[in-house]
Amino acid sequence: DVYIFGTQLENASSVGEYVATTDQTRKSQGNVTTNLLTYSEMLDQSSEWITLRMSGVDANDVASPFGDVTADKVKSDSTANATRYIRQFPDAESVSGQDYTASVYVKAAGVNWIYLALWELGNFYIGAAYFDLQNGVSGTTTHGTSTIESVGNDWYRVSVTGAGTGTGKFINEIWMAEGDN
Repeated sequence: DVYIFGTQLENASSVGEYVATTDQTRKSQGNVTTNLLTYSEMLDQSSEWITLRMSGVDANDVASPFGDVTADKVKSDSTANATRYIRQFPDAESVSGQDYTASVYVKAAGVNWIYLALWELGNFYIGAAYFDLQNGVSGTTTHGTSTIESVGNDWYRVSVTGAGTGTGKFINEIWMAEGDN
C-alpha cells in the first residue's frame, strides 16, 4: 500500500508549485503552473481514477505533507507478482517538442517502491522512473528525467519529465513496484 497526495501534470520542464484540483476543471496558480489533472487529491473518484489490481482507496486517510488530513491510501490486492497501478486519462493533448512534468507526493505504507509513468495514447512513455520510498532515492529512470525531494514526515515529491510527441492525450500512472526496474 502507499499514501498518495497531490497528483499534478503540467506543461513545464520541471516541477512547479502544487495546484489542487477538486473537480473537472483544470486550475492555474498565477501565471506559473496549470495542473492538467482533475481530482488531484481525490483518488477515490472512480470516474476519473482507474485502478488495476487494487483493493480500494481510503480517502482522506492520513495527514498530507501540508498537515491536513487529505492524503489517500491506495491499497493493493493479494494477486502475487502482478502489475498494480492507479491512472488517470486527463483531457489534455500533448504538443510535439514541449516538455511535460508529472509529479505526486507519496509515502510508503507497506510498499517501498513506486513507478511514476507519463505517456501518450498511441505512443510509449515520455517520462517514467522508479522511486525508493524507504531510502528517499530515485531508482532507474526509464524515460525522460526524474527527481525525488523529501518534504518531511517520510513524504516525498517525485516527478518525471519528458518531451511530448504530439501523438495524443496523456496517461498518468502511479504503480506499486516490488523494487527497482
